[in-house]
Amino acid sequence: MKLLLIYGPPASGKLTIAKKIEKITRYKLFHNHLVIDLVSSILDSKSKLFWSFCKKIRLDLIKEAVKENVNGLIITLAYTVKRMSL
Repeated sequence: MKLLLIYGPPASGKLTIAKKIEKITRYKLFHNHLVIDLVSSILDSKSKLFWSFCKKIRLDLIKEAVKENVNGLIITLAYTVKRMSL
């Protein structure tokens, strides 16, 4: 399986670009926002379990995509910027 990772700052157009690449390559688009929406429907994002569940779901889906011989997968990833409080 081919994996394309688009990495950059929040709200920089990663998903928009990923959708265009999806049409060209016919790779599957792994929509990270949907994972966050799913987990946040049950857990508060400040919960200790929130991000570990997001990570588990993402990794499980990627593993299953490999098992199912998915041709390619496009994943977007944003970094976070920690701000110092004054």
